[in-house]
Amino acid sequence: MGGCSCFQRRVQVSECNASLQQPRGLLHVAGAAEMDKPLREAFRSYITSRSSFEVGTPGEAKSLVPLKLQEWRTGTSDVVPWQQSTFDTFPAGSQSICPVEYVCYCKTALRCEMDSAKWIRYSQMATPERRLQQETWRVPFKQQDWVRVTFGLQMANSTPLIGDHRSSTWSFRESFKVQDPWAQRDLARFCEEMPKELLVTRNWCWMNEFAKQIIKEGLRFPVIASSFDAVAYEFVSKGRFYRDYYLWLEDAKVKALYFSFQVDLERGDRSHKHVMDLKSKWDRYVEAWNGAAVREASGAVHICKTWKSTAIQTAAVESLVATSAVVLSLAFCGMFVFTRSFVLSLFVSLSTAGVMVGLLFFIVAMSWDIGFVEVVAIVYFAGYAVTYSLHIAHKYCSDEAVSRDIAVQPSLQALARDERAAIRIQRTSYAFTSIGFATMGSAATTAGASFFLVPCTLVLFQKLGSMCLAVVLASAIAAQVFLPAVLLTCGPAQPGCSCDRKKPPSPDDASLPTETSPEEYSNAEFTLTGEAGTGVGFEEKLPNYASDGCEISHL
Repeated sequence: MGGCSCFQRRVQVSECNASLQQPRGLLHVAGAAEMDKPLREAFRSYITSRSSFEVGTPGEAKSLVPLKLQEWRTGTSDVVPWQQSTFDTFPAGSQSICPVEYVCYCKTALRCEMDSAKWIRYSQMATPERRLQQETWRVPFKQQDWVRVTFGLQMANSTPLIGDHRSSTWSFRESFKVQDPWAQRDLARFCEEMPKELLVTRNWCWMNEFAKQIIKEGLRFPVIASSFDAVAYEFVSKGRFYRDYYLWLEDAKVKALYFSFQVDLERGDRSHKHVMDLKSKWDRYVEAWNGAAVREASGAVHICKTWKSTAIQTAAVESLVATSAVVLSLAFCGMFVFTRSFVLSLFVSLSTAGVMVGLLFFIVAMSWDIGFVEVVAIVYFAGYAVTYSLHIAHKYCSDEAVSRDIAVQPSLQALARDERAAIRIQRTSYAFTSIGFATMGSAATTAGASFFLVPCTLVLFQKLGSMCLAVVLASAIAAQVFLPAVLLTCGPAQPGCSCDRKKPPSPDDASLPTETSPEEYSNAEFTLTGEAGTGVGFEEKLPNYASDGCEISHL
């Protein structure tokens, strides 16, 4: 009967009589808006196939008061058309004539469960549930991941800094009452209305299995609230459906439960877009279900190891970018405080950024995923990346760099095209000779300490040791090669913005006093005389300063 499910009333023997006149059969149809001729012919064939006599085509239908249907299990209700029609019966020979009455539900998902003692149900042969074929799966069955959906658990948004955080990461949801019949209906509906886009290939839904079992035992589902805990505890006590594997029981009462779903997603899938797209579909479905479910059942949370690891990796990369920006900003600000030079601060920041990029390249070259350990190591080792370059730049801008005589190599002196170039050469040479060996010694000690971590058995120590070596090497190269080259080429001649720092006078300035040449002082003698009026008078011949190599400009 297409989409119809029909029941025939059982007839008592006392109702049949061979002497009765030809009776008219009675047909009630719920759900069909109109009983046209093709539908009435189909009814005639259907009833004849289940009778021992011929029947006529039902006549025109009479519309009755609409029928309201409500399914106890789901609580779903619907108002459908309710029509009545009659048809003739043609018993053969001396066959007893019995009244015939049918009730059919068509084009509706709801139907009344008629009393089996009074009605015979003629249901269609159930078509087997369509299962996904293995060749349509994107991932082999044994490599597919699992999605678990919990009900009745309240997840903590943060963890305490002190104490055991494992006992406070979750708690039972006070509003969750699985004993409520509407909560049972919504939990069963969660597995029955799942769209195909969720890629579910197999599921383990405790509430649905529980419903099937108690219906087989002649009970109704959902179970009334006062009996649920006893019936559920008996269900799990008999070892049905993995006992209490899917439940949280407390004093023989169900406090929470979870469902498992096998999905067409490879465990550990690294395809970020595919994983997060599937996660967003699950997010929407669970959110929609929580919004439609009653308060006693809502609050579902879904988890999956694959998209958990993908989300962690995404968050780690985002945190790395944000932390790197903070580290570079702090390095720039710290350098600017000490040197008061925007250019030097920029050079140090660029040098630090280059070291961090080199460390990222090292991680990619080693075929490592950017996870928790790598992010922590990059952030921690950023201090090494900025230290060496900061020391070089700080010495470059110090006043001692131009006040002391520094032996400059002839090859560098040849680069002094003008006065500013000569000052840059002098400052760079001073910075390199005063702090360069100290930074190299610091790098050597750090590399030596981390070297012994590389051959360790634990992967954590191997990664930390390898990354520490890479950072030390990159930082030393940046501080000893890259930064000095930049300072020689375009470093500031007078770094800083202090107002009391005067520009050094030019040798061609005519306003400068004329200096006496050293030859004039070669045989000079000076007499120091006491102040007038003190009664003290003495003369002391000073030694010849020319022999000491001193240069005296004026007294």
